[in-house]
Order: sequence, then C-alpha cells, then structure tokens
Amino acid sequence: MAEKYRRILEAYRVEVGYGRTIEAYTSVLPDGPDVSSTTHVNYFRVGRLALYYQSLNGREGGLWLP
Repeated sequence: MAEKYRRILEAYRVEVGYGRTIEAYTSVLPDGPDVSSTTHVNYFRVGRLALYYQSLNGREGGLWLP
C-alpha cells in the first residue's frame, strides 16, 4: 500500500513540475488533412496553460487553450 501511495505522489510531483515549465521550439503545423501541406512555425508552450504558435514570417498565429 505504501508503494502505491509513493507512486501516486511521484506522478503528482511530475505533473506539478511540468506545469511550471516554459518551452519554445520550431516545428511544422499541418494545414489540414493533407499531410503534404504544412507550415513551419515557432511554438511557445507555457506549462499546461497554453500553446501558442506563429508562422516564421509572422503573418499567421494561433493559440490552443485546454
């Protein structure tokens, strides 16, 4: 029983730690169901609160909120 409790607490600590992180990276954004059509964008993630993106030319952007 103690081991199960320890594992639950460890999973909780991992989630809390992830929520306090910030990350920026460049990747591709699919432009629809056709995988061959993509746009290169910069992503900015703030914990589990939001994921922003902006195209490399700055003309397109968006936001995903959970």
